[in-house]
Amino acid sequence: MDPGLQELIAGGGPDEVVAVIVRLQPGSPPPPGLRLVAQFGDVATGRAARGALATIHGHASVASLKAPRVYAGETDVSARNPFADRPPPGEPGLSEADPAPIDSDTRRPEDLAETGRGIVVAVIDWGIDFAHPDFRNADGSTRLIGLWDQRADGVPAPYGYGRIHRRGEIDRALRSEDPFATLSYRPSESPQPSHGTHVLGIAAGNGRAGGPQGVAPEADMIFVHLGPGLGDLGNSVDLLEAIHFVVRAAEGRPVALNMSIGRHAGPHDGTLLIERAIDWLIVNRPGTVVVQSTGNYYSRNVHMEGRLREGHSERLPFELPRSDAHPATVEIWYKGTDRFVARAFGPDGGTATAELGANAVLRDREGAELARLYHRAADPNNGDNLIALVLRPMAPAGRWGIEITGSDVADGRWHAWIERNAGSPASQAVFAPGSASPLATTGSICNAMRTIAVGAYDAHDPDQPIARFSSTGPTRDGRRKPLLVAPGVRILSVRSRQSVHEPPGYVRMSGTSMAAPHVTGAIALMLEAAGHQPVAAIRNALFGALKPASPAGADQAERWGYGVLDIAAAVAAARRLRATPEGLCTRHGRSAKHRRCQSWNMTNPKRPKPPASVRL
Repeated sequence: MDPGLQELIAGGGPDEVVAVIVRLQPGSPPPPGLRLVAQFGDVATGRAARGALATIHGHASVASLKAPRVYAGETDVSARNPFADRPPPGEPGLSEADPAPIDSDTRRPEDLAETGRGIVVAVIDWGIDFAHPDFRNADGSTRLIGLWDQRADGVPAPYGYGRIHRRGEIDRALRSEDPFATLSYRPSESPQPSHGTHVLGIAAGNGRAGGPQGVAPEADMIFVHLGPGLGDLGNSVDLLEAIHFVVRAAEGRPVALNMSIGRHAGPHDGTLLIERAIDWLIVNRPGTVVVQSTGNYYSRNVHMEGRLREGHSERLPFELPRSDAHPATVEIWYKGTDRFVARAFGPDGGTATAELGANAVLRDREGAELARLYHRAADPNNGDNLIALVLRPMAPAGRWGIEITGSDVADGRWHAWIERNAGSPASQAVFAPGSASPLATTGSICNAMRTIAVGAYDAHDPDQPIARFSSTGPTRDGRRKPLLVAPGVRILSVRSRQSVHEPPGYVRMSGTSMAAPHVTGAIALMLEAAGHQPVAAIRNALFGALKPASPAGADQAERWGYGVLDIAAAVAAARRLRATPEGLCTRHGRSAKHRRCQSWNMTNPKRPKPPASVRL
């Protein structure tokens, strides 16, 4: 059983209803006791009583059952984390409020006809100032089709939590004296109040408040405020249900979806159930492109890797700088053909040992539980083995570690990640600097096969270097990540306000969170320019139009992906896709009379919309 699922089962009363993610066996119905909510092929979110999870896990129709993972936004937070890599002298910290625009802040190329009209730009994030002029039309009406606040009280079907605001309700709020109070939504009541606002402004803000335009300034918008996970952050169930909502709210229109969120842990091979679900959506829902940030973990000392020989041992020491209410987790993934023995040790000398397939508890001298060591064999989604050390809340600060010993080794390669402490960055555990590796530091959910993972570079610097924080691959299965880079340092965009009575303003922020929406906006322009074309053609056009990496980055080629975003060239390439001959199905690239194409011919302007049902 997955370590996270074991923690979920033990975390409360048996009658409490909890959220999970399930992968069903092909053609199988859900098992008794599990209610599906949002389904993507064989992957779905669901609800079940905590006490029924073990039975559900063992049911013949269940291929995999997972507990939710918590995620957070990916801005560069090193300025407020004393244990993270420090910025060079003179480099700005997290943000600069209301700075003056400079020439290099311009995002849209001159004389570009496409504006994103008819396309939906969706952002799943935290905090949106929906009353900001950049998100409103010239007549003051909203550009938002929908806003789902997952934190709010409510029971919208089929999700059962949060409150969904449609365009008409938002417009009524905007005509009131205090739109935030009227809609009962205040972006400031969030741990990252400007993150979502800033991201959406980069992708699609219209600049009506005097700042730079977003890349697609006339696109319609959908926003989901994630929550209410740990520390008011979102989790993987929230995220999948947010994606489900976006697709339904878009009502068949093309969608450029931005997710500037992530964490550290996971298999990093595209086999997380959430990644599997997103890949299914991209293949099966025409006109859907998903863009993700790669992460800001390049020099955070949260990854180690190596190759273990049979009979040999490797120690992975890590430092917990201070006790914290948020549990710390270390994951080690290795091949299913191998067999390791794991031994954990704590600051006071206590140890715990777990053979493959077993668990163990690490206790202090008085017998109190400090951590639990899990050693799972053959994860059902990739066949690999997982060692997970979960430190309990308020575990003592100091030097911790895991020792792995190869007892039966055919391959020997392993990767370890310390999970991100998004709730308290100053308490982030880190590996020893001399043993940590900056490679394979991509975020936990940006390793899917069909999403577009984006790194960051500094467009303000004449040398245009890669951003010092921008994570890099490869994935654990050897694929390149990021796929491209975009501006992500000191990016000027919209900021949230505490009150609508404050003047609308802008802020500079840094992170791959800021790079991804440049690509999302560019995708919206490409979808407009290309018409009804398969997503694979849009991706190929994007990658074929990239600029080469800066000469300053020649020694770090893997961090640049396949090149640098060139919006004008990408849109020009998309325009050329309109030359697809009439009668050619643009979903499959074959004759529209081909049997696979008769069920959905994208060249038909009257093609049916996806049904507004739970199953996509």
